[in-house]
Amino acid sequence: MCPRPVWCMVSTVHHEDGLRALANLNATGGTVSVGWVSPAVSVILAAASLQWREDLRRIAFSSQCQDYASTVGLMGVLQGDVSPNPKMGNRCGDTYSPLASLSVHSEVEACNSLVNGVFRTALGTSRLVRDVCKVVGELHDNVASHAKGRGYSAA
Repeated sequence: MCPRPVWCMVSTVHHEDGLRALANLNATGGTVSVGWVSPAVSVILAAASLQWREDLRRIAFSSQCQDYASTVGLMGVLQGDVSPNPKMGNRCGDTYSPLASLSVHSEVEACNSLVNGVFRTALGTSRLVRDVCKVVGELHDNVASHAKGRGYSAA
């Protein structure tokens, strides 16, 4: 689970990897290897960094994962940048967005644009995609309203 009072908005895909990394940090005093970073893992680790920054410095990413983690802004967050700058265009690539902070309402629209841009690129602009984008916007708004400055999102 995400440490309280941090809020996480994650997909069910790959979230176990992020939770496993956190559990391993709690169970060992040494380095924890992370071999897979997805948007869900990024959001979990970014949210956890707000309370467990020193512990998360023990994470060792594989070289491929470290490149992705740097590109999406996760490495910056783990090093203390709690509000990554998502001004990287509408997305990092056609299939993923950068990690975006949802700590205040003024960040919601930018985050909606980043995350929903990935959906539109991958799936088009059908009614279903428009409905999913509305739900994403509502979720982002809820995180900004209730996370007390500690929310992240990525797609």
